[in-house]
Amino acid sequence: EIYPIDFGTRSGGFRSRLLKYAGGSNYNKLIMDSYTKKQINTNDIKEPSRTSTVSLLLYPRDLEIYLEAKKDGNLVEEFFYPRGPELNPCNMMHAFGYFYGAYNGEEFKYKL
Repeated sequence: EIYPIDFGTRSGGFRSRLLKYAGGSNYNKLIMDSYTKKQINTNDIKEPSRTSTVSLLLYPRDLEIYLEAKKDGNLVEEFFYPRGPELNPCNMMHAFGYFYGAYNGEEFKYKL
């Protein structure tokens, strides 16, 4: 039997997308099945087959990383807020966008 141990297991957000793009488990489905006391199928628990990342865009120079990941074919999802960069960003709430990358075995090579 599988019992949930709830250590910061918020469903949704970055975590579920990172697992999705890494080719791992459907995190949201596992969490919802656990919360609703449904039977968890152990075949649904998969080790990720790739590496995935989420990169926040805080500074204009962060666009260089975005463009490089896009050029390399490693960009899998992107989102930009219409407001553009903040003058002095100091936390993730000041991000003007973010993107997810997925990598097949190669080392993450982008300078952050």
